[in-house]
Amino acid sequence: MLGILLAGCDQTPANNPNPIGNIDASPEDYPYLQEQLFQLATSDNREPFAALHRIDYETGEVTVVIEYARDAQEDIRWAVQALNGEIQVDLEGTMQTRLTLQAMMSLAQHPRINFVRVPVRVR
Repeated sequence: MLGILLAGCDQTPANNPNPIGNIDASPEDYPYLQEQLFQLATSDNREPFAALHRIDYETGEVTVVIEYARDAQEDIRWAVQALNGEIQVDLEGTMQTRLTLQAMMSLAQHPRINFVRVPVRVR
């Protein structure tokens, strides 16, 4: 499973012009990734895009919420940690993490993840 997650994964976050590597990707390739997060990952101007959409993004890392099957908690924790992500909050079925864009893209294709989205913010 780790090989699937880490395939082509460059953990260097800073100023990577194409954080998903040389993959010819489209939003349809990532059906469980919120569209704004896909756009952030593929944007040439990530900082302004993140600011405009109120996405917590800095130096190549983003804060996201991972929704997963309730019985997959240990699998998801392991995958986040294997990709050097920081688990901030872990509730049953939902985990808030901070990780690189490349790691986010890898996790979005994990078979036990239901959805990856930005955290809900109260205005």
